[in-house]
Amino acid sequence: MQVETYEVGEVTSTVEQSEEAKKLVAELGLDEQERFYAPDQPAVCPYRKMTAAEAFVYEQLLPVKTKFHKFGDEAIPLRVLQVAAHALTLFDKDGVKGDLMVWHSRNADIKDPLLVLSIQNGSTTERFILARWGEILENFTTLTAKAKELWKAERIAEVAKGISDLETYRNSIDAIVESVFAKGTSRGIYVSTAW
Repeated sequence: MQVETYEVGEVTSTVEQSEEAKKLVAELGLDEQERFYAPDQPAVCPYRKMTAAEAFVYEQLLPVKTKFHKFGDEAIPLRVLQVAAHALTLFDKDGVKGDLMVWHSRNADIKDPLLVLSIQNGSTTERFILARWGEILENFTTLTAKAKELWKAERIAEVAKGISDLETYRNSIDAIVESVFAKGTSRGIYVSTAW
């Protein structure tokens, strides 16, 4: 079993904790930087944020999101359990709530589940990629190609359904016209063009 984790190191240990830095952050009004220099602030995540591209690719390939404590499709490797435990110790305190989810496929087409930490930050949710595991961990370029093909196939199916719906409508237009004029209204007669 292979495991890939996404730590960026102990963030707070790499930040220079000097009085000068704290003073400059305050003087410059860098509200988002204060947490790096104030130990009483909520923890800074030592895992990296999930990019928009990663979120899109993984959501295409791994559309099922199961709460970590409810995931039972397969055994979770020890290293992933350790990462999950560490993440929860950082974020289940000080008013910050971390929510661990396992993203996975419906039918094991993609056999590499993904551990994601979601943190509610006011009205927004930040997602952090923590770990991935499986027999063969395909690289992100390969996963992107698979996600593109899947997305494309779904769009082709939508277009085909739209064409079929329009053909059905066109073939029954005479009956629809008779119905509309017999009732004196076209209410309830719609052509679906949502695709």
